[in-house]
Amino acid sequence: MIARWQMALPPGLLAAAVACLACSHPAVTAPEPLAGVPPERLARLARSTNLTRWSPLAPEPWRGGDLSDADLGLIRSLGFTAVRLFVPLGPLFRPAAPDSLSPAMLASVDGMLDRLLAQGLGVIVVPHPSAAERRFETDSAYAEAFVRFWTALARHLSRRDPERVFLEVVNEPVFTGRASNWPPIQQRLLAAMRREAPRHTLIAAGTGWSSISGLLRLPPVADRNVVYTFHFYEPFEFTHQGERWAGPPGALRGVPYPADSAACARSAKAQRDSAAAHAVRRYCAQAWDPSLIIRKVARAAAWGRQHAVPVFLGEFGASRTAAPPADRAAWIRDVRVAAERLGVRWGVWGFDDGFGLDARRGPDGVMVVDMSVVRALGLRADSTWVSRLPGPRPHGHATPATAQE
Repeated sequence: MIARWQMALPPGLLAAAVACLACSHPAVTAPEPLAGVPPERLARLARSTNLTRWSPLAPEPWRGGDLSDADLGLIRSLGFTAVRLFVPLGPLFRPAAPDSLSPAMLASVDGMLDRLLAQGLGVIVVPHPSAAERRFETDSAYAEAFVRFWTALARHLSRRDPERVFLEVVNEPVFTGRASNWPPIQQRLLAAMRREAPRHTLIAAGTGWSSISGLLRLPPVADRNVVYTFHFYEPFEFTHQGERWAGPPGALRGVPYPADSAACARSAKAQRDSAAAHAVRRYCAQAWDPSLIIRKVARAAAWGRQHAVPVFLGEFGASRTAAPPADRAAWIRDVRVAAERLGVRWGVWGFDDGFGLDARRGPDGVMVVDMSVVRALGLRADSTWVSRLPGPRPHGHATPATAQE
């Protein structure tokens, strides 16, 4: 534009004019990071659920993709305030080119973000690594690539509303026997995320599969706009009974909660072998009941108060495979109540998973949810809506819920 009139001005005036243009358009500076997590954002995390089977690009068993907008509306109508969006790491992260995110998977994440935000929900974006993708725990070069990956992802997500989109560093870091290696890696990850997303609330995690003990070992970072998450599946003998992939608890059936002596005796007698019976008796000797659950969760809440940082129960749930249904609902209720009494926001695992609401499509196309879990979570069991797959009804048409007790 200067070329049109620069020849008409004496050299001195031309220099002054250019300087004036520069003065009137100062360099754009990045916004300053927040000094803490705004209360409104914490309120948005109050009642969350994990969404696992939503992407057609995810590996099995997490592949999905038939969720309609009405299905996502069901999440909101139940009373959930946010969704923790399970993002399989492999389809998005390319270690050889960590600055270049997979376009197809990134488009899939963006599309689901758009749809969830349109429902008025908050969204936690969290990468979930497979066992092979946990190389950042042992391989420094891979860890460096993971930092570059989060730099690129945070830059991409920084345009999203920071009041409604949260960035969690990674799901369930483990670091068996190397817990002290995690804090410096996480600090680098959080710093990279913060540079690219200066206003977004970040979520950090402890080791040991984000256990309470892992949280208690974690030194908080200087960044005050960070929430600290932990997961709760104790006791494993109850929450993972019947799940063969989970090791010894997979052999258990009918383990009761609370650990009532009469129910425990019946359960031990009903097990398939002496090892399983011994496991049940050992579990029952711990006397699991609501008071023990609240004492366990209170350890995480006390850590948060000690460091003046917010904590978030990002996952809890119990498998429906072999647990007595009423006992499973009671355990979920007691964990939820314990968290709320202690001022801890929570996220159940999960909406579309058998550890939580177990939402699934029935043969008639109706999305079915476990209403006993809806009630255990204190949600709106009387205002549930579901949707049908495209068919005789228009796509997204909502119909009254089908109960699955």
